Amino acid sequence: MEKKNSSEKKKIIYEWDVKSENKFSYTEKELHPREKVFWNCTLAKYLYPMDENPKEEERISLALIDLRNRAVFAFSFLNAIFILFVFILQLHKDVFGVDIPIGIAGYNRTFIEEENVWHVETVWLKTRMDPITLCLVVFFGAILVIQLIGR
Repeated sequence: MEKKNSSEKKKIIYEWDVKSENKFSYTEKELHPREKVFWNCTLAKYLYPMDENPKEEERISLALIDLRNRAVFAFSFLNAIFILFVFILQLHKDVFGVDIPIGIAGYNRTFIEEENVWHVETVWLKTRMDPITLCLVVFFGAILVIQLIGR
């Protein structure tokens, strides 16, 4: 690589040379004038450090502390409401629970003499599922379906 004169303000674009066996080679191209203007303006605007303003820094610091405190309060409050909700659902499991059939326990057979017909009724073996458990099963099932569709 040639050393460029420091007074010379030529920008170099380094490109990957795919055809060469040496994977670290580069080709030199001069930047377009519009691109030079863009980079000079961008460097002038974003590269140099900001002016220090102690009052503004103090205001930003106080605002960030206030934001953190509000976020922690909101998170704690929502967490407390969630815990209360779960506790109430488990306390009233008999009201909010869902009966899910898991198998057949047997059959009730009755003979109706007027019609001369046997009436057979299936007796289901059921389990009671908490609403929280049901919500988790539905939620994770939905995630699995979304992942399956996304493939």
